[in-house]
Amino acid sequence: MITSESTAEYEKKGYEYGIVSYIKKPFYDDVIRHLVDNVVEVFQYKTQLEITVKKQTEKLQKQNTMLKLLAEKQKNMNEVLINSLSNIVEFRNLESEQHIKRIRELSLCLGTSVMKLYPEYGLTEEKLELIGRASALHDIGKIVIPDNIILKAGKLTEDEYEVIKSHTTKGAEIIKNCSRLTARCLMSMPGILPGTIMKSMMATAIRTG
Repeated sequence: MITSESTAEYEKKGYEYGIVSYIKKPFYDDVIRHLVDNVVEVFQYKTQLEITVKKQTEKLQKQNTMLKLLAEKQKNMNEVLINSLSNIVEFRNLESEQHIKRIRELSLCLGTSVMKLYPEYGLTEEKLELIGRASALHDIGKIVIPDNIILKAGKLTEDEYEVIKSHTTKGAEIIKNCSRLTARCLMSMPGILPGTIMKSMMATAIRTG
């Protein structure tokens, strides 16, 4: 804006109306040229910054969508895996369907109490749901215990009892290996999440297994 006014109040109102710069009379051509160059440079920088921010926002939104898709796929695969493993235990006559159901109900009951009474543990409805589903695998390690021990009608010997007790660690190893398999399956799906994000999700799946 070219003006002969030089009061601070006048300039303040001008900036409030969107004036970029003041040129006070009298002025020189070189000064005008320099001011115009500065305004153009600022405008170009602002435009480029807006374009960059827009691209980054779109990229983050796309990654967020893909993360949600991956989480849903992982959840579905985990449910299939849990159901399959719990069916193996049931079909081998190691646990009845009612027993597995009771364990699930007990796990949910205890988890709900912890969630309400001890919020510092950070237990959420989503985590509680996972605990309930995973409770079906509490005895999965028994599938690798020999039949002559696991199905023995009489009293177990001390050595046999030690073998029975090992089903907890064996079960943990089975679930851990299954978690790795699930992560690798997700990794092989085309168009999910390449690079660092996918590797981070894969590592999380293995750790939480």
